[in-house]
Amino acid sequence: MLGESRRVEVRVPFSSGSYHVLYQGQSPSLLDQPVAITTEGDRLIDPKPLRLAAFYRVKRVGLASPDDSDRDGLDDIFESRRPDYLNPLDASDALRPQAGAYFIRDRDSFEQFSDRDDSPGALGVRQLKFLLVGVGTTSPLVYFMNSRNYPLHARFVFDVLRWNISIAEYSAQTYFTDTHRKNLAGSIVAYDGYQLGSATNGLYAIEFWPADPIKFDFVRKAFDAIKEQMPWAADQLAYHPTGLTQEGLYARESAKFRASNLPVILSEQLFGSLSFSPVYPGIAFGLLRAADDGSITTTRDIAIFQNAPIRPGRVAGIITATPQTPLSHFALIARQNRTPSAYIKNALKHPQLSLLVGKLIRLEVTPDGIQVREATAQEVQDWEDSVRPKAPQMPVRDLSEQRIRNLTDLGSTNSTTVGAKAANVAELAKILSKATVPEGYAIPYFFYDEFMKYNGFYEVMRGLMANPEFSSNAVFRAQALLGFRNQIINQSAIPEWMAVALDEAQRAFPPDARIRCRSSGNNEDLPGLNGAGLYDSFTHRPDEGALANTVKQVWASLWNLRAVEEREFQKIDHFKSAMGVLLHRSFPNEQANGVAVTRNLFDPNWPGFYVNAQIGENLVTNPLPGTVPDEFLVSAIGPSGEYEAQYVRYSNQTTASKRVLSRDQIDQLIQVMAAIQVHFRIVYQEEDNPEFAMELEFKITAEGVLSVKQARPWVN
Repeated sequence: MLGESRRVEVRVPFSSGSYHVLYQGQSPSLLDQPVAITTEGDRLIDPKPLRLAAFYRVKRVGLASPDDSDRDGLDDIFESRRPDYLNPLDASDALRPQAGAYFIRDRDSFEQFSDRDDSPGALGVRQLKFLLVGVGTTSPLVYFMNSRNYPLHARFVFDVLRWNISIAEYSAQTYFTDTHRKNLAGSIVAYDGYQLGSATNGLYAIEFWPADPIKFDFVRKAFDAIKEQMPWAADQLAYHPTGLTQEGLYARESAKFRASNLPVILSEQLFGSLSFSPVYPGIAFGLLRAADDGSITTTRDIAIFQNAPIRPGRVAGIITATPQTPLSHFALIARQNRTPSAYIKNALKHPQLSLLVGKLIRLEVTPDGIQVREATAQEVQDWEDSVRPKAPQMPVRDLSEQRIRNLTDLGSTNSTTVGAKAANVAELAKILSKATVPEGYAIPYFFYDEFMKYNGFYEVMRGLMANPEFSSNAVFRAQALLGFRNQIINQSAIPEWMAVALDEAQRAFPPDARIRCRSSGNNEDLPGLNGAGLYDSFTHRPDEGALANTVKQVWASLWNLRAVEEREFQKIDHFKSAMGVLLHRSFPNEQANGVAVTRNLFDPNWPGFYVNAQIGENLVTNPLPGTVPDEFLVSAIGPSGEYEAQYVRYSNQTTASKRVLSRDQIDQLIQVMAAIQVHFRIVYQEEDNPEFAMELEFKITAEGVLSVKQARPWVN
């Protein structure tokens, strides 16, 4: 039929199980140009007026096996159901691979379009960004973004989709809204180490901006659309609420989720069910051996620990059979030393490890798992030579300060005489309230050096090191150092002037006070060398006599096996090393303790802080076996820049509904961390370094007061 507009119109019989396509051509043998399609009506109209003679044909296609008439990789029905975004007869709406895709057809396709990302709780996971449009329609559309080229959703919207709206309009349609929401911006994160029961199944978690209150109806839309456009992973998809806002909303709407059978996994369950997690990626060579905390290990060992060692020494690589937080001493040392490290569930039964215990191996830790093979002794030697410093290092040891000093008289510039730990606590008092920073004193390096010379201990140690067995036999070395420390603690004398000075410092504290004596060496708390866990601190109790007895224990810790091994590896002169001591009152029965970093470790685009906190005196830095702290990220991602907490996992030492820190305590900690970051960036002259951060240790006292007891540069 030819109407007044000279447009060809064809009537077709309607069928609920099929649709029709109208093709045009210049000859009966060449009718290959689709010009009209109908999936519900009975009319097909060529949109262009007929100017010359033309031939037409109608093709009937079953809905169960639709055609791709415009050959853009999307079938006719899929496009017809989304008329605001797609046209089944126009191939120009197809996405180029460098921009993204409409379908993720298999794991290879997922890897093609995803990117690596450090997610809170899992390092180096694969993350695929997506944008769901038309959430108010019956057939929304998912754009899977090429996340390597477009890490930000807004850039995809303007550069690829070329939406003619402002960034404010896009945000208003996409975030923090119920009534005006047209889009959902999120990610699909591949947690390949997720283990359910005895099988490592892997999980694809649908995640949204943590502060965005995504209600059930929108989660359902996203889940169903992704399931349709990524069908091969349908049984592994789950919604993961990533922040307190979403967790609270899920709790209020949990009945809807249960009724719909929509899979949901909370952070505690997700991260508690990972069978693998890298702590620090990299390659190492060494002797694979099973070890326990306290085992004598060497720089050529790749050690498998059931639990993370509380006082880890320098090793080539570490595998633990229990999960670790990034702020334990073990993880901090792994980062500082670039020690390839990972958590592997049931590590000693791992098929790549169990058969190689006792052999030289090459270990590679990657975000996806480990690779292991046997290695030669020459490979081990070559690797060790490649990772050690090339030249000897000389630590700064200024002996000019000869008095015990009140912290109020000191600051960061005194670090060369009393140690960075003591100097930085003194510096904290300049910017934080009196209640937040402990008052105390600093014993300078001069005291340690005079004590060692007075007792002839430098000569004693040189004699021990001259014995060939000291360097060749790890057991002999450990025993020799143990004996030497015993001499320092129990078989030494204090010069009279020094005893008087230490006695005066002791009397400066109340008679019933417990005095915390903390290591403040010249090989720790420095940029690039935090020395976490190398040395020991002790508490002097009122019934333990002279303070000198406890101070000597701190001095002796300079000669721990792990400290000597580390200095030897770093080619640091042992006899230029020195130990200062920070003295302040110890407050027992603390409500909580923690470690924090004054930077968003996972997404530098947003200001934030990373925190580990545990109840009581079970230290985050050296946790008791089997204990897990609260682990969370707070970042300024609210609609007006508010800080939102994203919990990775909750402490297993509290009830399910109780957090270690209250919201008020977190807010106070945020204010303190922000002040520390600003101040110490200037102190360390790092104003132009976006990666600079401070790592601090804090506690909540028995009275509920926040106290910051340490601050040092974060080793990135």
